[in-house]
Amino acid sequence: MGRSTKEDALVLAEFAVAQGIAVRTARNYRAEGRPEWVAFLRGRGRAARAAGGDAPMSDLQRARQVADENYKLLRQLQRDAAGAEDVVTRAAAARGVREARRAWEDARRDAERLEEAAGQLVPVAAVREVWRRGVTPLGSCMRTFANNVAGDLPPEWRPRFFAAVKREQVNWNASVAALDASLEGLMRGHD
Repeated sequence: MGRSTKEDALVLAEFAVAQGIAVRTARNYRAEGRPEWVAFLRGRGRAARAAGGDAPMSDLQRARQVADENYKLLRQLQRDAAGAEDVVTRAAAARGVREARRAWEDARRDAERLEEAAGQLVPVAAVREVWRRGVTPLGSCMRTFANNVAGDLPPEWRPRFFAAVKREQVNWNASVAALDASLEGLMRGHD
């Protein structure tokens, strides 16, 4: 890495915190070109300085990795702040937590923007529209299903058919209710 700069020292310190290791151990990881160090550098847009001939990461992969690393750093700083004993240290740690939270939120928003652009994140409104256009007609179809089929059966078969439909409708209704609850749970809070 050559001569160490203040920026290099900060990056090394961030890596140590993110990994939960000592700075000295982080220096060893850097010197050995360990995968953790390489991935950390890539997440910060420093792939050119990382060792190894892996395929380059996409913007989305890099954004996700940056968000993950920022979250790890945030959690570590939160633990450090909780363990601070004096007021001055606690205040400094709280400032660090605020900055780390902001960095993580920015990274998460960037990743979500890229996920949506890549078609990997679907807006809640689109899911609700599919649900409205798909499930509502399906429910209507299922309500008339038994009568429509029974109309094609000989009259003597109809009582047994309706009894079988009634038994199976319990499973159908439970499955639809579970699906509905799952989708609503995913969409809750994202409107």
